[in-house]
Amino acid sequence: MFVPFGTHLNSKRNIVQQKSRKSVATAALSPMEISQIADAATEIGDVATTLFGCTLIGLALGFVLLRVESTVEGTD
Repeated sequence: MFVPFGTHLNSKRNIVQQKSRKSVATAALSPMEISQIADAATEIGDVATTLFGCTLIGLALGFVLLRVESTVEGTD
């Protein structure tokens, strides 16, 4: 099947233009959505702090267990 060269380029250009229009349309946020994201900042901070604490406790516990293991085996 013969497809003229120009029509192939035009169809690709239309696809790219459609994709760019979609990305611009999804990038626009309404003021209500922005305020909802801003309201979630305290919750995000609380969760981040909790997870950071859990990570530090886990690291400390891991090092304690390594120390106990080396003491039980008799090596320093």
